[in-house]
Amino acid sequence: MAALRQSSDVAPATSGGNVIRTDSPDRRHDHPALACEDRRIALLSEGRLDELADLLDDALVYVHSTGLVQDKAGVLDFFARVLRVERIERHIERILGESDLAAIDLTQTMHATLRANESTRIAANSYVHTLWRRTNGTWRLLHFQSTAVPAA
Repeated sequence: MAALRQSSDVAPATSGGNVIRTDSPDRRHDHPALACEDRRIALLSEGRLDELADLLDDALVYVHSTGLVQDKAGVLDFFARVLRVERIERHIERILGESDLAAIDLTQTMHATLRANESTRIAANSYVHTLWRRTNGTWRLLHFQSTAVPAA
């Protein structure tokens, strides 16, 4: 597993809203699920949870780096009531796409605050595996697994 890279370590980095991409040129991919992953991060960082819901499969299993396991309704409620994501810095490690499934592995740092106490700031480093499924031509997040890793 590659160490988490900060945006200053890898060029070129691109930024779209609150998504900081640090994919090195040899790691760039054009799979449509990657655009959905970028959109997921942007919507989460902007607090646009109604739109985020459209990117989540009804059969979603979402495993936080703390071990908390949630379904679609649970994870949307979690981000609405517990955690406000400010931005996510991420680096794509690998994308595998087969027909109607795509797996994306990435390292990320999530910057967030607790909604109950906005002064509590969190910077969580993790290795993430996502599984995207295309149904009727639309890609949706089917599985999210995050594992905490030490800061680089």
